[in-house]
Amino acid sequence: MTIGPAGDSSFLRKLETTIREELAEAEATPPEEEVEALPIDQWQFDPEDAQRYEVGLRDLLGAVETLEDGSGRAGEVTVAEDRTVVVYAAASTAELDQARDLFRAFVTWHRQRHLADQSLIDRYFGTTGFERELAGLPGPYAPPAGRLLLAGSGGTAVGCAALRRIDDRSCEMKRMFVTPGAQGRGAGRALGTELIRAARAQGYASMYLDTSTRQTEALALYRSLGFTEIGPYYELPKELSDWLIFMRLDL
Repeated sequence: MTIGPAGDSSFLRKLETTIREELAEAEATPPEEEVEALPIDQWQFDPEDAQRYEVGLRDLLGAVETLEDGSGRAGEVTVAEDRTVVVYAAASTAELDQARDLFRAFVTWHRQRHLADQSLIDRYFGTTGFERELAGLPGPYAPPAGRLLLAGSGGTAVGCAALRRIDDRSCEMKRMFVTPGAQGRGAGRALGTELIRAARAQGYASMYLDTSTRQTEALALYRSLGFTEIGPYYELPKELSDWLIFMRLDL
């Protein structure tokens, strides 16, 4: 597939830069403030339109990152001219410890980013159950039915994701996280792509996931991977179900 003049890869890099600039501007100017500053007859779009615009930009950015990764190698994606992210199973004691650190970092990042959601975050993860999960890793994510993956860059684990069995025909993507310094460079896409590949190889027909309504970057990634929104696929209190978005991918 040729993109830009003579397939010049610099075209994609320029396009990615433009999209990131648009995203930065969208994030820096809250839609509510913009429309309040104008008379009603001059409104150009409402806050929901602005949110859809931002999500659309993130979907486009994900597509550009996919095009930039021309290697076609499972579990590896180029994130810069001199660096790669390699996805691998967390198997050794050291790797399981790295997964634990990333799981905890995800919760910390979530709390720091969404201060208004502290009680919901605590209820979703559940301190006792979460620590029990960490202590027992790989636990439900152990192969062959599950997977516990790390994304490494420059000898450092920068991301994680997990797969667990629901039943013989369905599975769930869990604990997807990429450290802030590595976000936006394809690590999440590499993790998600490898989990989908593994789920298909295991014979699952459907993959499920949930994420909070505020996780716009994650939602854009999941949509670009083919996930679609559904209703809750397990029971939980209404306060949590209203805070979450549920998705499914037919494998």
